[in-house]
Amino acid sequence: MPYSIESTVRDLLGNDATKAIIERHLPGLSAHPQAGLAQGFALATVAKFANGLISEDALRKIDAALKTLG
Repeated sequence: MPYSIESTVRDLLGNDATKAIIERHLPGLSAHPQAGLAQGFALATVAKFANGLISEDALRKIDAALKTLG
């Protein structure tokens, strides 16, 4: 399964390799009190409602890193 910022937060945090990428670019996201509410949404969608906490630059870097996983 190819991963991207269109993958759900559940899928991204449920895989050790993708979780490491998320935590590298967004430290603490997996432990954030509202992370549970975001589980069913794509990371790109969550970013739109994160009040600037997830920047476009971070999304680009995460997406590029996720796509290297093949």
